[in-house]
Order: sequence, then structure tokens, then C-alpha cells
Amino acid sequence: MRPVSVGSATASLLAAGWLLTAVPPIAEAFQTRINRPVVQETVARGQAVTGAIEVENQGDEPVQLEVYLQDWEYLEGGNGEKQFSSPGSSPWSASSWISYYPSRLELPGRGKGTVEYTVRVPMDASGGRYAVLFFESAVGASPPDEQGVVVQYTGRLGSLFEIEVAGTVERTGELREVTVGRPDDDRPLALGYSFVNTGNVVLRPKAYFNIVDRTGRYFGRGEFNPLYTFPGRSGSTATEWTGRLPVGDYTLLVTVDLGADDVLVAEEPLRVARELVIESVRLQAPGGSSAEVTVHNAGNVQTTFEGTVVVRGASGAEGAGRMAAATLSPDERRPIALRGLDPLAAGTYECHVHLTAEGLTADRKVPCDVSR
Repeated sequence: MRPVSVGSATASLLAAGWLLTAVPPIAEAFQTRINRPVVQETVARGQAVTGAIEVENQGDEPVQLEVYLQDWEYLEGGNGEKQFSSPGSSPWSASSWISYYPSRLELPGRGKGTVEYTVRVPMDASGGRYAVLFFESAVGASPPDEQGVVVQYTGRLGSLFEIEVAGTVERTGELREVTVGRPDDDRPLALGYSFVNTGNVVLRPKAYFNIVDRTGRYFGRGEFNPLYTFPGRSGSTATEWTGRLPVGDYTLLVTVDLGADDVLVAEEPLRVARELVIESVRLQAPGGSSAEVTVHNAGNVQTTFEGTVVVRGASGAEGAGRMAAATLSPDERRPIALRGLDPLAAGTYECHVHLTAEGLTADRKVPCDVSR
């Protein structure tokens, strides 16, 4: 059977205990539910475990269900997307370990039935193995189209089997990268991490973050969207924190819970600063009395500043001007007009720029020309 990939929305339906291969209006006829959308068993080598799945027809009409096994895997990326394939096609298949009865159910309206299963673990098995027991029924057909084509609709629901071999589980993983965006005060702080499953069982790590200063005081906390990984596969996830951090140095603490008391921890420095960068000075043509200074707010907080410029030539000071108060958002750059500068003759000058803001000064000597 050809592998089938399903998106996160479809995967959510499957995890909830039902899945339609199509969603026509007549799909409402498929009103079957199961009591165990996920079957998790821990079994020792050479041992077996038995159980049952109850199937309920919540509709008024009788329903016939075909029961069959397939393999399933989480795909690369970690977003929960699954791939279903024929039994035994996955290297992590548990299909050969599972027997069940019956392979067909006939349920009256509002009736219930039971499928019994047995999981037998081989002596040489280790880690985790996975399969899905599907319950499938025809739910109807579309009216013939102009060419006489009729579409048959099938509904199915599945119970995911997750089998772990007792005493052989390796629940390990690696944090490959923690990403931290600019901690600017005019936007949420973007956070993310990437993870690779280095163990031999499915891992669904749950991760949390805390932002602390040098004294250990907490300024922010939150959690990441969950990841879903098969052994050897990786995924990445991201979140945002909305809040404001005062100017200072912080540490981002990321804690990744792998389950069964296995935890990974990472730390990343985080700095909130005021920083103004004087990028350039532009003087106008000879005899002109105006100029502008381009300033970049390279810091993380909105900053209001003012400044002065002293223009020096070969013979010394040639003039001075002042910038009116200006406000720049984080990462914003803008030319600021310089007022009060006397007209300058053509030539090469050195402009001494001085900026002042709350708790901050910036100085730079910039070559500047007045050309004919």
C-alpha cells in the first residue's frame, strides 16, 4: 500500500479517535467512536500483553467496519504530521507484534462492539515500536457527474499503538540550537529551539523558558509549542514573549522535558541596551546653511535624543549646529536636520557629532565635504 501523509489538522482528528478520508455532506453518516485512540503498552522481551478497544456506533443506522493494521511515523519537522504505510514497511513497525480479533465488526444503530488485541514482544526487541489499528467503513457515494463518475466516500478512525520494550528504552535527545530575536520594546520577543531525537522511542518534548537577570529575578516565562519526533528525526518550534525588559543583562533559560524525569537545559545571554550609532553627516552645497546627520538606533528601546555638530576645517572650527530632539524606535534609522549651521565654503571638513540621551552619549568624528 502506498504511504499516505496527513497534515497536522488531520493528525489531530486521528489522535482524537477519528479520521475521514474525505469530508462530504454525507460524512455525517460516519458516527463511530473508539474509547482508546492511543494504546500505550510497556512489555518485557518475550512477554505478551492483551487488551481491548471498544467501538461505538453513535448513529441510528447499522455500520460495518473493516479492521486492519498499518504502520505510522512522525515525519521530519516535529509538527506532528504523520505518515501511514503498509504493515512492516517502517523500521519502527510493531505490526508483526500485534494480533487482533475480529477483523470485521457489524454494529447495530447505537450499538457497541469490541476488538481484542495481543501484543507479543520478541526476545531480541528493543526501544519503541509503532502501528495503528484502523476501523474503516464506507459512508456513501456522490451522485454521478456528467461523465457518470461516482465518488465513493470512506470514513476511518484509528487507534495508535505505541509499544515500549521494558528495560531497553533510551529517552535521549539533543538541543541543536536556541534562537533569540532582538529584545526590542516595540515588538514581541521571538524565541525558538531545534531538537533531534537521539533515542530509540518517540519523544514529544515539552519546553519552557524563563528570563532572569543577574540576581536571579524572574522577568518573564512561557512555553513553546510541543514537538513530535521519531527516533533519529528532528524538529523545531517557536514562540513569542510579549513584555518589556529594562535595560540590562539577562539569561534565557530553556528547559526541555523529555518525559520520565529526563530533562535538557540550555542558557542563552540576552541583553537590552540603549545604543545610538552616528552613520553619516551630509552638508549642502557651498553657501548653504543646512545639513543632516543620519542616526541609527541600534539598541532595543525607543530612545529620544538631541545633539550638536562642530565642523572643523584646516584652520580650526568653521561652524556649529544643533539637532532638535528626535525619537527613534528600535532598529530605526533616520536623517536628522541640523540647525544653526553657518554657510560653509567648498572643501573638506571634519564633523564632530555628539549625541545625548537618557543614560547614554555617543560621539563620532565624520569626514564630510562641501562640493561645488
